[in-house]
Amino acid sequence: MFTSITAYTLSECMDVTAQYVTAYEEKGDYNLIFCEDRLTLIAERTLTKALGGTFRSSVTTFSRYLQKQEKALSKQGSVMAVGNVMTKLQREGKLQCFTSVSGVGNYAKSIYETLSQFFASGIDAAILKDAADSLHDDILRKKTHDLALILEEYTGYLQSRMLFDESKYLQMLPQKIREENALKNCNVFFLCYSSFTKQSCETIRAVCQCAKNVIGVFCGGKEDMYTNAAKLRFESTCKEFGKVRSLDLGQALQGEAERLRKGLYNPQYAGDTAMKTDKIRIFEAKDKTMEAQYVAVQIRRYMQTHTNARYRDFAVLVPSVDEY
Repeated sequence: MFTSITAYTLSECMDVTAQYVTAYEEKGDYNLIFCEDRLTLIAERTLTKALGGTFRSSVTTFSRYLQKQEKALSKQGSVMAVGNVMTKLQREGKLQCFTSVSGVGNYAKSIYETLSQFFASGIDAAILKDAADSLHDDILRKKTHDLALILEEYTGYLQSRMLFDESKYLQMLPQKIREENALKNCNVFFLCYSSFTKQSCETIRAVCQCAKNVIGVFCGGKEDMYTNAAKLRFESTCKEFGKVRSLDLGQALQGEAERLRKGLYNPQYAGDTAMKTDKIRIFEAKDKTMEAQYVAVQIRRYMQTHTNARYRDFAVLVPSVDEY
């Protein structure tokens, strides 16, 4: 069975995952939760709180699950390698746009992120060179040409040292899942991913072919600021293998908080009737910086007096995130 669940806060996503895992464990099932590295500790704490410790469920990332013997270059190592490649090409006079020696440190990280997207999309240096030749815009053509050279040199660097780029490395994951067939009695969760690359979708396909149940849990919302791209891509990929059940848990905020949220995004919203409350406090600040400082102080004060509170339990509502 394929299930897609939309919640509206990170804590809700964690809680609903724990509920599903608990229900599956009561049936004697095994569970595997994939999430980004930054969320593994939160997910593990949530499961421990719900289950009190378990050997039937585990939290992991794509790269941890792979655990191949081949050596994968870390992201930091890749950025350094790309910087060295750029310096070499600059000295040889082959780059047309990225010619500032002092700017290599600033460019290297951004360029590596771009190369990672190329790896994830199956684009190599030859494809980039062909694309550069067909471009009419002179600046874009030169930049694409530089990227093709950097990608070619970086790929050669990896091959000469028998290393794998972390992005390229993950191409092995779908094959590992299919060959080992270790998930046939396992429920697999994809927890709180904000996007899926082409490689990630191949991993989802492999899981759909092998796992007992596949569940995607995503943060979402109804405002324009939410694209729900990961959810839509997960559902479209799962639909290749069967019907997908889509669940929407509704708004996380209730009462006064929900009234305020709607008013921030839509000033015309007034509700059907006036709401009397003693839960709203109004204060006046000199500017947005002082507003933010006041809110931060209130949150920290609450955290100090409530030992079980977590930062993920708070929602700060603002009309424009960029301004704050």
